Amino acid sequence: MKKRLWAAVPLTVAILTGCNLVTYEEEEVLALPSEGITTFEIQHEEGDVTILGEPGLEEIEVQVIYSVVGEEMADAEAFKQNNTNLDFKTEGEKAVLNSKIKRGTQEEQGSIHLNIRVPDHLIVNHQQKEGKLIVQSLSNDITIQHGRGDIEIANLTGSLHITDGSGTITIERATGLMSIHNSAGTLNMTESTGELSIVAGSGHAQVTHFEGPVSIRSGSGDIEIKEITGDVLVLGNTSGKLNIENVSGTITKP
Repeated sequence: MKKRLWAAVPLTVAILTGCNLVTYEEEEVLALPSEGITTFEIQHEEGDVTILGEPGLEEIEVQVIYSVVGEEMADAEAFKQNNTNLDFKTEGEKAVLNSKIKRGTQEEQGSIHLNIRVPDHLIVNHQQKEGKLIVQSLSNDITIQHGRGDIEIANLTGSLHITDGSGTITIERATGLMSIHNSAGTLNMTESTGELSIVAGSGHAQVTHFEGPVSIRSGSGDIEIKEITGDVLVLGNTSGKLNIENVSGTITKP
């Protein structure tokens, strides 16, 4: 693994609560050769993640930004050194990235932000507890297990499977077999093609300009399905509003 460590960058920020806090940041760039790698697995605890696919890329490159907020710069730096960890390695045909933050009883609050460039043909399995997730320009299958935070996805070709806790999911220009299980957030999907299955809990779901069959089961959220080239199957809708318009195929309701 190639490792390029950037100098630590201390910043001081004012918080509106009236007390002054400092933010300690440290950045490093890690890289693994992608030859022989078919799958990229990510297990990430807290912090924002961006995954960008690039054709012809010969390595997986990860820009890591450690960020810790505390009352004293020395304490924040010590928290980073002692309570954050990131492991990036290969296991056979897999590249594996694990990030961890040990909370303990410290007052400092830390996060790890990742900006990732990958060959666009890799299969991606991503787990993230908290933070925003952006995924763009992948041409193979991706599976996402996500806790809290928004998800933005664009320009995908391949199967897409999402299990999400809360937050807004936005999907644009995706092609393939797609299944989305969203417990409490909102789903917005547009300009996509394939076969779509949605299970929504208390959040709303909006699907527009989709080519292919759509099936949906919803709890208390509102459903809006418009401009669909294909059949629409509503498996259930407990208490939310249901609006279906401009569907070329058959609409089936319970």
